[in-house]
Amino acid sequence: MSEALRFEILGPQRAWYADRPLGLGAGKQRAVLAVLLLSAGRPVPIGQIIEAVWPGEPPANGPNVVQKYAAGLRRVLEPERSRVRRGGC
Repeated sequence: MSEALRFEILGPQRAWYADRPLGLGAGKQRAVLAVLLLSAGRPVPIGQIIEAVWPGEPPANGPNVVQKYAAGLRRVLEPERSRVRRGGC
């Protein structure tokens, strides 16, 4: 069994960790992930993410919503990190 994190973004967006499928959340959260994956290894300005996810009419609280989606993705993609923080370490 592979311990690698794997993604598919063409067709249905899917992810696996150690051959276990991961739930990536709602559509906009998946869109944030797609923007980040397309720029893997490079910083992505929050404005670029907002424009890609909400072209034309972004919500007034766009930066906060992107941060919320990023936190949700971290919980799914880095579960060990979340457990350590909750445990107080």
